[in-house]
Amino acid sequence: LGFVGGEPKSNKSIALLDLCAAVASGQPFLDHAIPTPGPVLLFAAEDPLRSVASRLRRICRARGIDAASLDVHIINENLLRLDDATQRQRLRDAVLALRPRMIALDPFRRLLCGDENDSGLMSALLGELRALGREAKCSIVIVHHFRKRAMGDAGGRTAERLRGSGDIFAAGDCYWL
Repeated sequence: LGFVGGEPKSNKSIALLDLCAAVASGQPFLDHAIPTPGPVLLFAAEDPLRSVASRLRRICRARGIDAASLDVHIINENLLRLDDATQRQRLRDAVLALRPRMIALDPFRRLLCGDENDSGLMSALLGELRALGREAKCSIVIVHHFRKRAMGDAGGRTAERLRGSGDIFAAGDCYWL
């Protein structure tokens, strides 16, 4: 379970799309080999499907990949309520049918209607995502924003700056900030 975190408008979604292209094509990402490439399931909630697909095509063109052959499945909904048992089950069913190598969720705030500061909710939700990743033998990468800096906050660029409960930070295995 990994997080791509940063300030608003810091190209987190573009970086995630590049990672999706790398995983689906088997090309390296930031000079790191992709040992087991395969399908990607991408939940992209912030932009229209046409914009997401256009960005992915441009990334593929820059990588020298035929975008049409790329095995990236895009869920383009405004909200995927993972705090709702029915929607969690729909995601689980889709993941187990597709067997992706990676699930990419962008952004975290569109994954639930509940409060991201609720440690019980965050612990349970991220625990279920981790269990799904283990069951499906895939990585899960979540885009999340940094919290707003408070007065006097020096705001180091660490994973503790991710918005919401400390359980969000505790749940991750890796962070790209």
